[in-house]
Amino acid sequence: MTALLPAARAWRSALVGLVLAAGLAACDDSIDTPDSLRGTYTLWGALDPTSDVQSIRVVPVTDTIGTTSAAPLPVTVTSTDLQTGAEAAWRDSVVTFSDGSVGHIYRSTFRPAYGSRHRFVVRRPDGSDISALITVPPFVEPVYQTPLLVGGVRYPVLWPGAPQLNRVLVTYTVQETSCALAEVTRELVGTSGPVEFGWQTVIHLAEDDDTIQRIAGGPRGLRRIRITAEVASEDWRPPGGVFDPDVLAEPGSLGNVRGGFGFVGAAYNTLADFVPRLTDLSSTSFLNTAGSCP
Repeated sequence: MTALLPAARAWRSALVGLVLAAGLAACDDSIDTPDSLRGTYTLWGALDPTSDVQSIRVVPVTDTIGTTSAAPLPVTVTSTDLQTGAEAAWRDSVVTFSDGSVGHIYRSTFRPAYGSRHRFVVRRPDGSDISALITVPPFVEPVYQTPLLVGGVRYPVLWPGAPQLNRVLVTYTVQETSCALAEVTRELVGTSGPVEFGWQTVIHLAEDDDTIQRIAGGPRGLRRIRITAEVASEDWRPPGGVFDPDVLAEPGSLGNVRGGFGFVGAAYNTLADFVPRLTDLSSTSFLNTAGSCP
């Protein structure tokens, strides 16, 4: 039960931009780069086992920020599946961003297997490497656990074997008395975290009740609940488990690149949805619209 979630992909891109921006915010357009850093690279991106095309950004460390040349980089980029030995070549694709700067996005056509391990390598003309070891998370199918009724209705969902869940979103499909449907989405904060067998999310229906009704503009029926999340490699977990830009701006706080800088992980999008029981809704202000609409 896997689906492509643009919001999760956008979040992943936003994280990369956030970390870069946080690290560069205090710099002028021109900086004095130590000789030891010139000629190295920053790598950003993630492998996706649900996609046939993989993309990683390669950023040369230069004296000037945000004006990377569109000229081809003097590097060779490859990746190797450490289980099968299969090697993939990556090609440079130059893109222009909204601020007018350009970037080098390397792409390769292959689909990494769930649970596989890969070594991503950027080789410089002198034969030295900038590399990252990547572990693709396993395939995860959510398990719906018994609802908890004490202290308000709560829906726990277990994601067995998930090393990490990024940005978990809950979407409530509500129904007006006219039978029209609408969706209310919010981020699940504070009730998602690692457990012994993977990752668990908990929806507090009673706590969300008033918020949903207010956003929806009055009492509504509740037809469906959908959870969307990004299953990510364990090394994606930030220090302290929180994506704090002040912490992430510190060199080495979130990185797995050797010989250079940055982070290359692995992640994919998945979802779980279910229909709430009428008995669960009886303790909330949601209307009983069962059977009243087609």
